[in-house]
Amino acid sequence: MDNYIQKLLKRIGDMMDGYMPFEKLESHVLEVKDLSGARDVADWKQLYITVSAFLNTDGGLVLCGIKENENEKTYKLTGFNSEHEDKIRAELTSGNHFTDDERNPLKLDHRNISFKLFNFRGKQIGVVNVHPFADDEKFVFYRKTNTAYIREMTGDKKLTQAQLEAHQEYKRELEYARELRPVPDATIEDLDLGKIQQLVKLLNESGPFLSVPDSMEEAMSFLVSNYFIKNNQVTLLGMLFCGKNTFYHLDKRAEVDCFLDTTDKAFVTADRRYFKGTIIPLMDDSVQFVARNIKVATSYEGNGKAVPEYPLDLLRECINNAIAHRDYKSNRPVQIIIQPDQKIVIKNPGTFKQKMLIEIPEGDETIYRIAPPRSLPESKNPKLANFLKEIQFIENRGVGMATLVGEALEHRIGMPYYTMDDDTVILNIPTGNILDFKTKAILGIYDRFISNKLTKKMNRESAETILAYLIKAEDMDAYERATILLTKENNHLQTIRDLAKVKLIEKHPNSPKNHPVYRVHRQLRKTEYYNELREILGENQFKVLSDKEQQMLNAIYINQHFGRIYNLGNEEENKTHFWETISNFLTFDTYESQTDLKNLAFFQDNFFTLNELLDNKKLIIFSEENGYQINDSTT
Repeated sequence: MDNYIQKLLKRIGDMMDGYMPFEKLESHVLEVKDLSGARDVADWKQLYITVSAFLNTDGGLVLCGIKENENEKTYKLTGFNSEHEDKIRAELTSGNHFTDDERNPLKLDHRNISFKLFNFRGKQIGVVNVHPFADDEKFVFYRKTNTAYIREMTGDKKLTQAQLEAHQEYKRELEYARELRPVPDATIEDLDLGKIQQLVKLLNESGPFLSVPDSMEEAMSFLVSNYFIKNNQVTLLGMLFCGKNTFYHLDKRAEVDCFLDTTDKAFVTADRRYFKGTIIPLMDDSVQFVARNIKVATSYEGNGKAVPEYPLDLLRECINNAIAHRDYKSNRPVQIIIQPDQKIVIKNPGTFKQKMLIEIPEGDETIYRIAPPRSLPESKNPKLANFLKEIQFIENRGVGMATLVGEALEHRIGMPYYTMDDDTVILNIPTGNILDFKTKAILGIYDRFISNKLTKKMNRESAETILAYLIKAEDMDAYERATILLTKENNHLQTIRDLAKVKLIEKHPNSPKNHPVYRVHRQLRKTEYYNELREILGENQFKVLSDKEQQMLNAIYINQHFGRIYNLGNEEENKTHFWETISNFLTFDTYESQTDLKNLAFFQDNFFTLNELLDNKKLIIFSEENGYQINDSTT
């Protein structure tokens, strides 16, 4: 943690010196506060509010002694008065400022909060490191305002009464949580001292220093405080983390099955593995299996650096989250299936909470979206999840969904989606890119329509990425696949606002109140204009055309009315771009499942020949302004 803070301070220093452009560093886990003028407890009110928000969300760091001026895009070093060090440390842990949800005084300790001074350019910076409460221990209230706060984006937000009541219901559901139930016939002798020692060492890497126990007697306080032992009985939680023979006691709850779904003989020796044991090795072994069996390419942009088919950090996060948040009532393993060149599938025993599922009837189909939780607890296993967060093995529930969306919007994976049955959540992570051949073909043939709506200040690449994501989401609905809702938490907030403002995207009229479901302008979803062509050419002339000729005319019609604006007089350049746009659209529209590039080129050659036939029939003409267009004078 010290290294991270030193790197953070260096970045701030570089921005102060002009070596780096100003960047707003505050996030849902980082707050920058001045506090240079703070004299007593009353002046630290905003610090206590932020601490409350961090305790109730994902934890975080508060840097005291740096002033951020977002309007002037500057940072100013004000320093923290070291004379207040003992006072603020005492106040933070005094029990005077925080209460639990029953308004009993809450005294924080080293497990929740720590304070340390760092030297920076001749002054002191105070750093408050806050570790979150487990979901079933929340919420923490700031005593002076009698209010609980959570962290959203870069701000501290008051919890509403409805959110507090919902959390009380959640806590009642957890009273008989599976993770805290005793393991039948297990005793303290079934726990492994070596594994306990390793867990303590992992905790010490990111939090306060704890003594590594040399015996089970010395380990008892650690085991009890982390609910590995409750009422003198070993819990499922304890067996998962430090059991000697975990699979014997927990059966398939302590198993992950990994498969390589391929007929390629090169992979036969590693096509399936059944990992069994405690939770940390389960996570490590599963991630290593996937890393060994996904493809690796050479990046020319990265000077020959090896690039995996999927981002390994993303896979690690998704696998670890699946194991951590699975339903331990079910005696079935987590399953990971690798389908080379297609996707990775992670099957997780359990279900989504009903409030996360969005279903909107839309004609003959239904819109399916998953709404990530907004900073509120959702884990079925809060103690397990909290401990894994402490040792930095998982992120908060919902952050994994934000990462999936982020990686898709950064073009590192295809469109992620979920399928579900009664008791299994199935995450599918396709390879590829959401700006694939199909979405590029649609956006290309509607180039003028899009350009006329975008403003000069809008980033074209970001706009097309969001449009592609929403097009993909609608395509998935036809197959009853649930995609992750775009929200202000998961990426490209400004682009979403800009696209909505220029009406390239819109909120579905039947969206839930707090979860707007965006969709692209309806024009971009229309790919057939055969009725318009019948009106132009006449029914008799249109119906004698072959299917290929009708498809060609349809593509030309779209491009004529919505496609690129051409440079006048540059006929050859116009023709080249026109053919690229038309052939790409026709290829996806007619041969959508075709992925072989050589065959795509073959189909494109056919369309070139087809155009000559149409040109000879005088059904199309060439215009310098619009390229080839429908000849409406033939009727």
